Amino acid sequence: MSLYNAIDSNDILLVIGATPDEYTTNHKPFNALETFFLTNIENAYGTIGDSFKHHAKGKYYHVYGPLDDLLRGLLSEAEKQHFLNQPCPPSPDNLNHREVLPPRAGYVDMAAFYLRLHEWWPENSVVFDDVCLAYKDRQYVTQRPNSHLRSYSLYRGSAMGGAFGAAVGTKIASPDSSVFIFTGDGCFRLFSGALGEARDFGIVIFLLNNAYFSIVGQGLPIIMPEVSEDRYHSRLTEIDYCGVARACGWDAEKVNDDLSNLDEILNKIGSRRSRSILVEIPVDPLQTLGLNPRAHNL
Repeated sequence: MSLYNAIDSNDILLVIGATPDEYTTNHKPFNALETFFLTNIENAYGTIGDSFKHHAKGKYYHVYGPLDDLLRGLLSEAEKQHFLNQPCPPSPDNLNHREVLPPRAGYVDMAAFYLRLHEWWPENSVVFDDVCLAYKDRQYVTQRPNSHLRSYSLYRGSAMGGAFGAAVGTKIASPDSSVFIFTGDGCFRLFSGALGEARDFGIVIFLLNNAYFSIVGQGLPIIMPEVSEDRYHSRLTEIDYCGVARACGWDAEKVNDDLSNLDEILNKIGSRRSRSILVEIPVDPLQTLGLNPRAHNL
């Protein structure tokens, strides 16, 4: 946010497929002299007349089309031009600067878990992040896109559990895709009654079990610091999630806290056919990986 807030009339802003809403920029305007907005979504959230012109202080240009084609065109033209500004140095391998503390005993180190998955994703994977820690933590840890997967985070609107329906629809529309869900134990409660109908879809659920509404627990101290923790109502009763999945006809596995069985589980996922599988991960609710900009914007 500090970089975005520093933009002024001396700058040219190029926006590529972003959504300048309360989750990202807190609806702060485009303060640049000129803004070029590239998007592949018609009538996107927050637009007026299919444009963010109302959001811009300076001149605004709205370009619609496939982002990969637009970027190739920009790069091709850029190679023909001589720019007077200073070129930026290559970005460092590690874009993060915060110290991330390890989890307490008995919990999986989620940073190591996400990095292992980042190396493993099969080709043609589709990943949905539910309204849980994954939508901020996974991207914070991996830092860069993965060419093997398309990823969708469903936090806008805070509709907990919505990732399940999106995954089912994706599997029906594209049966050959490998479809994955990251969901929390709170979100899981909102769609688990429909597991039986999806048992033969070949969907993979990574269930983050921390017995806690962590988005609530991590957000309320910032949003409503005057409220005491005993009023958060964020604790969840432990249940046998693998048992629930198996009772609905799913396969189920639980990741060891030292990740010693993770490769075995991933091999099982890679070799299975139509049976859906739930993978439970014990998560430390006190381990904070990615920050939640939305919490600061509320």
